Amino acid sequence: MLPKIRFLALLAAILIFCQSCSVKKASPPPFAVPDIVDATIPLEDVPADFLLNPKTRTLYVAYSQIPKVISVDLATRKVLNTFSVSQPASVLALNPETQLLYLLSLKPPFLQVVRLEENALVATLSLRSPPSHLDVNPVTNRIYIAHPGDKTISVVDGRTHRTIDEIKVGSKPNRIAVDTSKNLIYAVDTGHDTVSAINAENTRVIATIPVESKPSNLVINPPAQRIYVANSQSNTLSVINGDTYTVEGILAVEEAPYGMALNLKNDILYVANQGSDTISVINSAMNRILTSFPAGRHPLKLIINPEANDLYFTNKGQPLISIVHVQVK
Repeated sequence: MLPKIRFLALLAAILIFCQSCSVKKASPPPFAVPDIVDATIPLEDVPADFLLNPKTRTLYVAYSQIPKVISVDLATRKVLNTFSVSQPASVLALNPETQLLYLLSLKPPFLQVVRLEENALVATLSLRSPPSHLDVNPVTNRIYIAHPGDKTISVVDGRTHRTIDEIKVGSKPNRIAVDTSKNLIYAVDTGHDTVSAINAENTRVIATIPVESKPSNLVINPPAQRIYVANSQSNTLSVINGDTYTVEGILAVEEAPYGMALNLKNDILYVANQGSDTISVINSAMNRILTSFPAGRHPLKLIINPEANDLYFTNKGQPLISIVHVQVK
């Protein structure tokens, strides 16, 4: 009887030890909630979009009503240059390899191409229907433009800046993102509450993935092969497995998630919740929400500078960019 009691006691001790080990492994790193706001960059007008140029460490900002683009130095947070374009732009994209900046305009619908070395407009391309979004694959030098009205994605050659193909997809492709590691395009379809995975090599839809209500944005984590989709009406993120094209999890965030930024250096995902005026902080390696913090009225677009751990964001109707320093302890 005594050996059996000793065996059970030993087994219980082993189980307790294993449980404590698993808890330590699963515990997310603590997050330092930033003080809002560390700094702001005042602008001439309300920004329509902005992006980070990782090679020059500058921000490029397009205005919603003024036909010009400005560049902002990240170190000094001062405007470096201002250059004129043909029309105000609604969306920006960058090819960091060619240092070409792409601007989408709605009225009339066309694509403008700016060479950043000279800050000069070098090409324009008329589009068949109003665009909603674009993304660039710097590896293949292709630009992809979503057209919700005619249910297509235009494929533009980055050398000639001419349309070379049209991809039929969904009922209302609203946002797109390119996975350069697999040469795939992901398109959010707000009409059917789905995400389409498209083989960019043969421009064929290879999977249609149902998500939750009114998907509005997406971001890709290529090393982990995860795609995060913000569902603005259900207040959730759908986590898609990029190998199986299935939803492997749902994360409940706050009201009306939209803008997202992923820091691949520490696997931290930031989500702007327009309805609750907050930004959610998520450990994307563990698919775990760490915290959220206030971000002013209706935060929209987010950008993370992974080198400095500075988060940049815009707010609806505000002529400025806010900056907060964020870090995982």
